[in-house]
Amino acid sequence: MISGPLSPEQSILVGRMLTHSASVMIWISDANKECVYFNESWLTFTGKRLNDEAGFGWSKGVHPDDYGRCREIFGQAFDQRQSFSMDYRLLRADGVYRWIRDEGAPYFEPTGEFVGYIGSCHDIHEQTSALKQLAESKKRISEERQEYSSTLDSLQIGIVLHAEDTSILYSNRAATDILGLTQEQMAGKKAIDPAWQFIDEQLNPLPLSRYPVNVALSSSANLFDYVVGVLRPDRDKPIWASVTTHYLETQNPDDSVQGKAIISFVDITARKEAENQLTRSEALLSSHVENTPLGCITWDPNLICTSWNPAATSIFGYSESEMIGLSSWESIVPEEVKGHVFNLFHSLLHRTGGESSINQNRTKDGKVIVCEWFNTTLVDKEGRVLGIASMVSDVTEKKEKESLLLTQSQITSNMIEGVCLVVSDSQKIVYVNPTFEKMFRCHQDSVVGKKLTELDCFGIQLDSDTIKEVVQSVANKKVWRREWSRSNEQGENVWYSTSLSGFDHPTHGPVWIVVTADVTDKKLLDYKLAYSASHDSLTGLINRSEFELRANQLMTDVEGSQRQHALCFLDLDQFKVINDTCGHTAGDELLRQLAIELDTLVRKNDTLARLGGDEFAILLEDCSLEQAFRVAQSVLSQIADYQFVWESGVFRIGASIGLVEINAATGNLTTLLKQADIACYTAKEQGRNRIHVFKEDDAEINLRKGQIEWISKIEAALTDNRFILFAQPIQSFKKPGAGHYEILIRLRGEDGQIYPPGAFLPAAERYDIIGRIDHWVVTEVADLFVRYREFFQSVDLVAINLSGASLGDFHFLEYILELVRSGSLAPDKVCFEVTETVVISNLKSAVKFINSLRSLGFSFALDDFGSGISSFGYLKNLPVDYLKIDGMFVKDIAEDSFDYAMVKSINDLGQLMGMTTVAEFVESDAIISKLREIGVDYGQGFALGKPESFIDLIKSST
Repeated sequence: MISGPLSPEQSILVGRMLTHSASVMIWISDANKECVYFNESWLTFTGKRLNDEAGFGWSKGVHPDDYGRCREIFGQAFDQRQSFSMDYRLLRADGVYRWIRDEGAPYFEPTGEFVGYIGSCHDIHEQTSALKQLAESKKRISEERQEYSSTLDSLQIGIVLHAEDTSILYSNRAATDILGLTQEQMAGKKAIDPAWQFIDEQLNPLPLSRYPVNVALSSSANLFDYVVGVLRPDRDKPIWASVTTHYLETQNPDDSVQGKAIISFVDITARKEAENQLTRSEALLSSHVENTPLGCITWDPNLICTSWNPAATSIFGYSESEMIGLSSWESIVPEEVKGHVFNLFHSLLHRTGGESSINQNRTKDGKVIVCEWFNTTLVDKEGRVLGIASMVSDVTEKKEKESLLLTQSQITSNMIEGVCLVVSDSQKIVYVNPTFEKMFRCHQDSVVGKKLTELDCFGIQLDSDTIKEVVQSVANKKVWRREWSRSNEQGENVWYSTSLSGFDHPTHGPVWIVVTADVTDKKLLDYKLAYSASHDSLTGLINRSEFELRANQLMTDVEGSQRQHALCFLDLDQFKVINDTCGHTAGDELLRQLAIELDTLVRKNDTLARLGGDEFAILLEDCSLEQAFRVAQSVLSQIADYQFVWESGVFRIGASIGLVEINAATGNLTTLLKQADIACYTAKEQGRNRIHVFKEDDAEINLRKGQIEWISKIEAALTDNRFILFAQPIQSFKKPGAGHYEILIRLRGEDGQIYPPGAFLPAAERYDIIGRIDHWVVTEVADLFVRYREFFQSVDLVAINLSGASLGDFHFLEYILELVRSGSLAPDKVCFEVTETVVISNLKSAVKFINSLRSLGFSFALDDFGSGISSFGYLKNLPVDYLKIDGMFVKDIAEDSFDYAMVKSINDLGQLMGMTTVAEFVESDAIISKLREIGVDYGQGFALGKPESFIDLIKSST
């Protein structure tokens, strides 16, 4: 769309645009008589370039004999602003001079301002030659009439000779083709009674006086390129002809003079159609600019917008009135690319030509889009830059699709899973990635175009029912999954997991993406994990988790029945002596050997389990208390007779056994285990290496024998402030020197003896005093924080252990918050450690407690992770920052490949979920090396640092 009157330069440019592709030779001059434009037909005819012909360069091709006459005709017409027509010879590209007819007309702006001339040229060489031939033939017409007639008949130009009374004396074949009559029919016809009808260019009938012959005879003048249309009964459309008349006088035998007219007709129907097409093209061009989806914009040399079409408004949201007359390019270019766009425009203003680019643009509403631009320089005849013309299209969606396709291709090409795309309608494969080819030993060329069900290598049979299931899953935006297996070339069973989902592909439309993964290793690991979830890694016996499941099942079975079962709860005596004397390696070996010994004493349907440490349990199914007692005696005897040999020493151990009957009155698992624990502890208190059968009437007595003694000691220690804080360093494997400590607790007895936490914490937990101990520890740390701020600022974290009781205590939470508010505790310096057993057993309240403190900046660690593998499923729901890997897996990692795999799996899973991993029980350099190899973040253990008095540590550091 062009806004406002065109400047002279713009007018010339528009003229160029409209005439460039015309079939006739067209030229344009400016108001100074200098030609500024020649179309392609002219340049093809002369074989010259535009720069060669511009100005007066074109005149070099005019025949020297014709140049003066041409200059005079053009000059007179130019001075009077009149149209003109002239014939002259022009040098053609092949070096031959050709007669052309050049017609020009003045060209004005709508305002009346004179712009220049525009003209068209036609090759009339044959026509001129024919007329010359005709004139020469008059001298010998009598004797050469036959040859003359034959010559004229061979011409492509129609020739008609009229007598003074307008009757036709002669016509050639070309004339008959144009006028539609035979030579015989035309002979003697007069203009007043023609068998044809002439029309003008406006399709109006010509009056008889304007018939070419009448004009020639009445005015005794010659007409050139007089355009008429010939209407014939046998044609729907007129034949257009360019008519030239020559008036001549002949002398009769009586010496009288007779006027005659020679009329030549050139069929210009094709030319007229071309001109009409040009007219239609002009209208189409204008309509195209208005209706094209491409934005069409022009800018002046100062980058001021001079035109803005509707498509540009559609793309950018700005109206024509908002953009024209302003440096509006800045409105549609984001700030970060304005420099690039300005440099692009600036370079075009200093050279000719065009340039395409893809840039980011901004719409009126602030949306960033991607546009493809083609910018070209507009110049005048002297090469002066008039501005820039731009065509622009919004390719945002196209680029997004291209980017998506590229990204999808890159992603799928590098995936370790086999991927294939299936068109959902035809269910034919359109793409498979390299992994799919390798996985199923096929090539993309051999499978593309086939249906998935046609692949012999693919193990899922997609029958009609399965297809319906797939279609329904895709329709519900769900993922369809199947696991399947097949034998490989070695006969090994390989497991695959295939998932299928739907999405709209940018090229193929609705497709299924079928992803297949080799899950053989996962299946084996699942089996190992399942085994580990239910078995003790050290002894291979059933572990506590599986034991509790089986115990619960037995208690369910006895409800409302007469069935009886029994539970033997074993705690080894003197086991700590072996651990302390020979080390944990010896202790582990003792437990492994003892498990083998005990397994020989139980029936197949009984359950022998290691509950942890040196505690074992036997579930005796369908066994009376008397029978169970005999089994317990056998166990006790076997353990007593067993000799453990380690290096040069021989050791004996004993066991304390608590025996509990499982019947309809037992209650729940907690009650059962509590009874067994009481009975076992009673056996220990009674002298060890014995069996104690739990009975309701002596439970309280046996319970108080040892437990209450510890309770009173704990109460006294709380009152007398005889608990002591110890700290063990937690060192980073990746950031040497990072200060991180776990706060531990000890109890100083009245006699000065220091007791480890294992001595008193079980009683504290059993009798719900543990919460008060947690309170004491937090209070003591807060007090030290206030007194030794410099030390706490120098360390990364101190870790404080919390019990399950504290996690559910609202008052304890409020107490911590108050310490924060008072400045007695810095959240970024404190990490609370909780065991996975505590968290999982109190999941809802634990998560609430953790989230409340994490929101303030406290961090949390999940302690002893891995002791219950079933907790893997809960991990993703636990908002913790550190994952402490249970020492039972760490301590043998250097020798045991399974422990190595377990630690690696836990570490990988924790880090995948954004957690920092900490390995416990790091006792040697070999273990440190393995942990570094796996990528564990921190380590804790004697090889890295032993626990020491926290206050002593603080004082030595400050």
